[in-house]
Amino acid sequence: MELVTNEMLTRYLEDDWVQRFVMSDHNSQHANLTCTRWLLDSAPKRCIFSQLYHDLEKQFSGRVLDVGGGLTAFTTRFGNSFDYELLDLMNHDDRASVDLVAAALPVGAIHRMDWKEFVPNGTYDVVIANDLFPNADQRLGEFLEKFLPITRELRISLTYYNNRICYKVKRVDADEFLFVRPWDGYRLGKELLPFEEQMIEPKFSLLERDAPSLFPNGRQVCLATIRGGGERG
Repeated sequence: MELVTNEMLTRYLEDDWVQRFVMSDHNSQHANLTCTRWLLDSAPKRCIFSQLYHDLEKQFSGRVLDVGGGLTAFTTRFGNSFDYELLDLMNHDDRASVDLVAAALPVGAIHRMDWKEFVPNGTYDVVIANDLFPNADQRLGEFLEKFLPITRELRISLTYYNNRICYKVKRVDADEFLFVRPWDGYRLGKELLPFEEQMIEPKFSLLERDAPSLFPNGRQVCLATIRGGGERG
């Protein structure tokens, strides 16, 4: 486990390869993708992306499932370089943009659905979940229970708040407003505890540190790698 800190960001910016790749990609179908713009607009997001995906850019040959990764300038690069699948609701871009990217990829590379409904076909070398748990999806434990048995390694960025932030939200299925408090580091640690033996260098105490945030809303991000039980034949 490792916190995303100013020191990590400074090291990454010595060679901002994610920005360099995105800026060099002149394909118009990628330029207006929401997640591509987010990468360009945020150095911390590029740093986190680099930590999770860095080796996929260098002659990677394994099988990868990217959960909630969104469409970026890297999607077609990965999809046409190795056995890559993107599993995402695709809520950030319109259907035409999604179809345009999908047309440039092998059949079956994009699954437009909730991960809970996804039926895996075989096992993976790497499963990645970036900027999804538990900030946008609090089903973290269920996710790990489902995917750890079918992958050798699971890489995940975990977003949480130690500043008692609260959101007023509206249910989409009812005329009701709720006040929702995102998970703090203590709550996140409790959810990860059953998977401690599979985690590489678990350090739950890091999650309760009040470290300076790299983001305007004060969120903290921790990166974790968890060993899975999947074996590729």
